[in-house]
Amino acid sequence: MKINLFHIPLTEFKNKINLKTKIKKMDHKPYFPTAIASEREWFVNYKAQIAIDGPDLGMTLLQIEAEQAACQAAIDEIDTAVTAQTAAEAANAKRNKMILDQLAILRPAIRTHKAYTGYTPAIGKGLKIIGSEITIDPLTVKTTMTLAKVPSGVDLKFLLENCEGGNIYSRRGKETTFTYLKTLIHPHGIDTRANLDGAATEVRDYYTLLLINDLEVGIPSNVTTINN
Repeated sequence: MKINLFHIPLTEFKNKINLKTKIKKMDHKPYFPTAIASEREWFVNYKAQIAIDGPDLGMTLLQIEAEQAACQAAIDEIDTAVTAQTAAEAANAKRNKMILDQLAILRPAIRTHKAYTGYTPAIGKGLKIIGSEITIDPLTVKTTMTLAKVPSGVDLKFLLENCEGGNIYSRRGKETTFTYLKTLIHPHGIDTRANLDGAATEVRDYYTLLLINDLEVGIPSNVTTINN
């Protein structure tokens, strides 16, 4: 619609200009959160609150119950996914420990095989115990860590940088020094420890030292921090 500035009262013209200015300055803030935990809290609150406020909004009991059912369906699906994720993380941790334990048995045996007089490159190729020719400086090799909060604890990831694994060290809460946490041959694991002294939250620091032939090599990764 075009506004004829010569046929509109000055007061009305100013009101229209002010209205346009206000509209331009209005911010649209979404009410629905994006984090899963916050989304669950939103559904729980809405389900409870709509029972209280529904009558004031002119809703019938059936309408209220329908919206509550929608909330509960979302809550149930979120809980199912969290349970499945926690179980998967536990299974992955068990798998990784099993692989690590068995490799701890096999690696010394493989070194013995390679030192035996009857060993040949053909045998090594057949057993797939000959690694690719990649030059790694055991004095300077360094990895990078990333951390993420997950339902079962802290998700730990690092880059292998063509090494065979890494030793994870941590410092948490009121601790003043780093201590060994675990060895990972897959560059991914979960720190499932509860917070110290039952604290609701605590600051955790981590770093990784890479491994070759079960020996630490290179430079520790930069310390990475997360609130758990």
